[in-house]
Amino acid sequence: MFGSKKSIFPAYSGLEDIQVALPSPPSQASVQRDVGDLWTAHTSTPHVVADAGPGIAVPYPDNGYDPQSLSETNPANILVNRASQALSKRERMSFLDKLDHIFTDRLIADLSLSNLNIGELKEHILSECPGALLVYNGSNCDLVIKAYTLVRSFESLISQEVSNSASPEDEKAKLLSLLSDPKCSALRKAVILPNEKIKQSLLNSTDSNNHIQGCLEAFGLEDSQNTKSTEFSDFEDAVAQRELQLAILCNVEISKGVVATALDNCLAQVMPHLLSKEIQLAIKSVIMSCKDTAMLKAKKDAHKMISHLQSAKTDLQDLDVPSEMIHKLDAKIADLQNLQQEDSYCSRDSLATQELRDFSPVQRSSQDLDESLKSISKAMAQLRKFLVSKQVTRNPKVLTALNSELYALACMEDCCKALALGRQDMLTNCAEELQNALTEMIKDSKMPHVHEAQKQVISANKDLHYAQKQKTIESLEKAKSENRISGKKLETLTQLIGY
Repeated sequence: MFGSKKSIFPAYSGLEDIQVALPSPPSQASVQRDVGDLWTAHTSTPHVVADAGPGIAVPYPDNGYDPQSLSETNPANILVNRASQALSKRERMSFLDKLDHIFTDRLIADLSLSNLNIGELKEHILSECPGALLVYNGSNCDLVIKAYTLVRSFESLISQEVSNSASPEDEKAKLLSLLSDPKCSALRKAVILPNEKIKQSLLNSTDSNNHIQGCLEAFGLEDSQNTKSTEFSDFEDAVAQRELQLAILCNVEISKGVVATALDNCLAQVMPHLLSKEIQLAIKSVIMSCKDTAMLKAKKDAHKMISHLQSAKTDLQDLDVPSEMIHKLDAKIADLQNLQQEDSYCSRDSLATQELRDFSPVQRSSQDLDESLKSISKAMAQLRKFLVSKQVTRNPKVLTALNSELYALACMEDCCKALALGRQDMLTNCAEELQNALTEMIKDSKMPHVHEAQKQVISANKDLHYAQKQKTIESLEKAKSENRISGKKLETLTQLIGY
């Protein structure tokens, strides 16, 4: 350690060769002086104590349990909030349809709050439904009202479904699954957190919340009060009404009209030639699901159409129109309300659908599928031959019915191919594709009431486009008069827009 001169001053060389025994550092427990130290150790050190007793096997995280950073998608958290149960597509559609009805009804009533200024409106909402301000707390009164309506509507949906359920906890889990979309995180907090906690977080925060559009998009809630250009709003409203009317007519035909009768007839003709009960149930379920989807869409569009008609009724009353004209609108509204009360096949959880879910593919052979496919293909060939023959009447309803049966047979063929691949999950897609194909076929048909509705849609769109072109021409001519464009430029631009 000392230099070669053995001076009393150390040379400080070779220190790394000296081995020393350092004292042990204090243990973590010995430096924990208060509860804060205990909590810091608890949350900063990943740890877990497995329960060796009987019970549910908790899915522990691989790297230990850290309560301050546990994600929403962590298995332990999913187990705790009981929202891990996935919704079926039909259950989701049912919930969204009910939410759409509740939201539309409430929005019409809640728009009366628009006479309040933004301060009064927020104060009212803070006392009645503070969660709405987690969804939107900006300065737009219309958006504040929509956020308020959305939160109250979801609360009403929860109340209805839970009170009518035999298993409230399972129903709550399904409803929470509706809020699994990241766009709905603010609405999820608004629904789950206590009002007092929400108020405290709002009063202690300066954050700007604007999640209403994402929530409406996630739930497919089309806003009937969308901001439109004031100049063309009447034309756009006319187009929307005509398109709604056409969509209702098409879906009514599929669910209970000429097309529905053709689908039932086709099903009755084909069923005896299907050798397997599973195949029979699969095809029947798909056809009935197609009809049911059409009915659900018709009800949804009827609800929107009622809103348009009620608005038109208010306009007529303000203009002192004779009561006889008002009664005509009331009759149309009553017809649409009756349509909303129509029953549907799948909403009753039919025996065929239940049996299909319980069936196993081993209960039919590949030979049964081959024979069923041959029978369906033979029927399609015969129907196509009949359609091109001179025997076919030119009656639009008859032609629509025959084409509907041809589409149904093609769908049945797709069902058999899906079963052959072991893809029973594709049956839902078969039903959706059949419904879409039938809708387009009906629009192109010459059935008088549908053809007239289609003409009105085309006419309304032409009026809108004409008004937009006229405005463009006026703007161009004004620009020429102000010498901002030349005469030749005006001619070129006019030709480009089709004038």
